Amino acid sequence: MQRGQRNPRLPEPPAKSTGNPWRSRVILAIVLYTFAFSVYSLLRYYSFRTVYFDLGLYTYSMNRILHGAEGLETLLLPSTPGHVGHVSPILIFVYLLYAALPSPPTLLVLQTILLSAAAWPLFRLGELLLERSDHAGIVAFTYLLYPALHGINRFDFHVEAFLPLFGFEALLLLVRAQYRAFVVVSLLLLLTHEFVSIIFLWSGLVLVVYHGWTKKESFRGLVSKRTSWTILLLGAGFLILAEGLNRWLTPSHASVFGWLTITTSDYTGSLSSIYAGILDHWTLKIRFWLLMLAPLLFLPLREWRWALPIVPWVAITSYGSNTLLYDIYSQYATFVLPFLFFSTLWALRRTQPFPFVSMTPRRAVVFMLAAALVAASLLSVLSPANAWDGALASTEAQAYPPSVTALDQSTARLLGLIPANASVLAQEELFPQLSDRREVALDWSGSRSGPPQYIAVDIGRTWYATPVPPIPRPLGAIASDLLANDSYGIAGFSGTAFVYGLGWSGPPALSVRALDLPRSAADLSRNWTFANASWTWSLGTLNLSPVASEIGFGSSLLASPADSVLLTADMHFANASTTTAWSGVVLGLPGSLDFWLLYLEPASGQVRFARFLSGLWNDKEIGMYTASAAAVHLQVLISGESVQVWADGYRVGAAYGVPSPSIQRIGGASFSQNVTFSSLTAEESVADRVPPGGYIPWDGIVAFSVLVPPFILLLVFETQLQAGTHAAWSFLRGHGQRRRG
Repeated sequence: MQRGQRNPRLPEPPAKSTGNPWRSRVILAIVLYTFAFSVYSLLRYYSFRTVYFDLGLYTYSMNRILHGAEGLETLLLPSTPGHVGHVSPILIFVYLLYAALPSPPTLLVLQTILLSAAAWPLFRLGELLLERSDHAGIVAFTYLLYPALHGINRFDFHVEAFLPLFGFEALLLLVRAQYRAFVVVSLLLLLTHEFVSIIFLWSGLVLVVYHGWTKKESFRGLVSKRTSWTILLLGAGFLILAEGLNRWLTPSHASVFGWLTITTSDYTGSLSSIYAGILDHWTLKIRFWLLMLAPLLFLPLREWRWALPIVPWVAITSYGSNTLLYDIYSQYATFVLPFLFFSTLWALRRTQPFPFVSMTPRRAVVFMLAAALVAASLLSVLSPANAWDGALASTEAQAYPPSVTALDQSTARLLGLIPANASVLAQEELFPQLSDRREVALDWSGSRSGPPQYIAVDIGRTWYATPVPPIPRPLGAIASDLLANDSYGIAGFSGTAFVYGLGWSGPPALSVRALDLPRSAADLSRNWTFANASWTWSLGTLNLSPVASEIGFGSSLLASPADSVLLTADMHFANASTTTAWSGVVLGLPGSLDFWLLYLEPASGQVRFARFLSGLWNDKEIGMYTASAAAVHLQVLISGESVQVWADGYRVGAAYGVPSPSIQRIGGASFSQNVTFSSLTAEESVADRVPPGGYIPWDGIVAFSVLVPPFILLLVFETQLQAGTHAAWSFLRGHGQRRRG
């Protein structure tokens, strides 16, 4: 078969016509997918469900390049400390787009466009192979309904999103025998991810061996010997290039493919260790391949020769220990997705697609669409029954569906308190929204100079108390050490989210004052209740003196007991040397002798958390702090069922399980000694308060508005654009030939 000639084994493609209804239907399906998953992805971002791995990693690298802190090579090549591990020069095009629209939503909308756009070359490939636009359209619909595709779209941003589009385009050019264009798209594929070089190397090796073994000039009349050698050499060349750059730029990396972590911990290369690796998570591995093949009615097995490029990934999933490698809700399904659909198309070319079932191709595509609909209704991330955060999920870490609450909105405003030029220790869920700061990290160890200027945590989210691999300690422990060793104050809070500022001494910047101590005796008598104590009020301080060595207390009703409340109190002890003396902050209803008490034992320096119930103490130590024997400063957060305690600006402990309905009052209590409370205030979080005018995510709206309309126009006028490009190319070639003549 000569270069540029059509394969005689293939049918003539359907005549192009703007009146083809299936063309319009496929374009409409692509547009609907783009809209639905752009909105879904943006909702995940604005509800803090995107994380450092991997959206924050990409945006942080690009922002540092934009601000001159890193060079472009840290994004494209396997070097640290910018980007790590992968060889993805295709990111230069992503970076140029990000430089024009520097916001995480840009990457999320771009990823959706890339994944949905792949349906178009798949449709054109189906028209060419199946001779039927309706059958090709149904295959394209199946792709857009494919649960694994939705899982890729869900999982933050990954460079693997380019693979289906470039993969289907390369296969289309291969079928059309357009050798030069095929090489160009193959280069784009190889520039996307280093693992593609292994796929090319394996596929080229199989094809070259086939030609040598059979003495045939082409594989099934489609892949010539020259094309086979091209695939092999491209794969080998890029594999050597990736490993060479890795070892040159990042000698600490054992291999650029270290990210796979495909072996079990005791893998040695022996048959017994390989067998042990295969048994590791074997049910998850089988489930992965069943979920990949079932929506396609297992048709790729019918034309397994066209699915041979998936063998490297089959090997990895067979004995891999990293469960993400065989999870339809991660990005790795892209390595096999184009070849599964390509082999499905070849199976549908048969007069009998199923070997033991009498079924025409027309019925087969109808059943395949039905299977895709069933799979999407059960497993798609848009389905309420899905296995990620829906009814079939094994955990309840994230509620379905993702929605932006008032708490999320106020948390976004809270993070806005952090200046752009500040260094920040940030929790994984908060990282993407802070990735435009000067220096942001999940850990603060190593050679960093000084503590971070700000710490951003959310004690109510998953990654506060859970270590983020490969960091051995959770952020809560890392933040606790910093808060204990440096002078941090609460710059702002929103529900369970906190921003601490180094040297911050004023009141939280993001909060609404709910209650102050009264400023007059009349206010005091009207708002406060006292029992078993005499009291005086002067100069903004409350002095309690127990009567007859019995507990004395004073309290006032909270303005909004259902909201998150930050309570601040400075306690000064009159007789700190008395070991039996204690004083603290009351949470609850001391008038009914049923309340919670946070207090400091002056002699021991122990901060304790206790419940006083009808004269019975349930005492629990929540921290240690050796303070001045005369005073202590407490800041207590009441949010849901948690109480956080700080002393003199240092976080000293936490207690959980406090029933929030019982916390209706705040106040002070003392036993056996006098105590003075100053700055006794309560501040209500703005978590449930929508800002004036509402919250408008302009960066997401701009990204969607700038990227999606041109993409739709490109789809609609693709035929005309292709014809114009071909005419221009023909004119230039003819003009060049005339000049040479």
